[in-house]
Amino acid sequence: MSPVSGDRAPETTGAPVFPNYLQMKRRVPIAAWHVLRVVSVTAFLVLCVMLVLRPDGGLFVLWDIVVPSLPILFFVAPGLWRNICPLAAANQAPRLLGFTRGRTAPKWLRERGYLVAICVFIAAVSTRKVVFNSSGPAVALLLLTTILAAFVGGMLLKGKSGWCSTLCPLLPVQRLYGQTPFVTLPNSLRARSCSRHWATSPSVTAIPPASESSCASRSR
Repeated sequence: MSPVSGDRAPETTGAPVFPNYLQMKRRVPIAAWHVLRVVSVTAFLVLCVMLVLRPDGGLFVLWDIVVPSLPILFFVAPGLWRNICPLAAANQAPRLLGFTRGRTAPKWLRERGYLVAICVFIAAVSTRKVVFNSSGPAVALLLLTTILAAFVGGMLLKGKSGWCSTLCPLLPVQRLYGQTPFVTLPNSLRARSCSRHWATSPSVTAIPPASESSCASRSR
């Protein structure tokens, strides 16, 4: 007896129904993202200079424009922020330019780094009214220390383990707001070999925690 058409299994095309951000098609060239990251880091440094030379204007830009905009961006399109974040760009610059040491992050950092990030975030928020609301140079020092720490983390450790996935104070906030984004974008900062490895694995639906460091080491 021939099978009834209604009983036939649906045909599959091999494309994932819910692709992760490594399986998404790129609509923006990598070179364009690099340019946007340069602009992002430049704007970050210009803001730091403005906070020292023109504190009132710098504080207005930071507290009245940038900070209120970030939660909206985290909620609507967190992938856009991951691709243009100046701290992430500074962290990944040593890998992209080929002078990172690429060491494996210590176990305590991999497993407990988020606690450091949360403590730093709480400390910054709790001291904002006392120090950072009115002192442009203090905010500039904080921002420069932060981007320097991200850069040094990228020089020493593999992948994003030196900052983005461990110590970044904005990481808990991004995870809180970015659970169900309206707009999803592929991660343009991940190594190409890593992207090919995960995008071509048909059974992959999520990236294991250790994959970021191992893939970064393979791409070097």
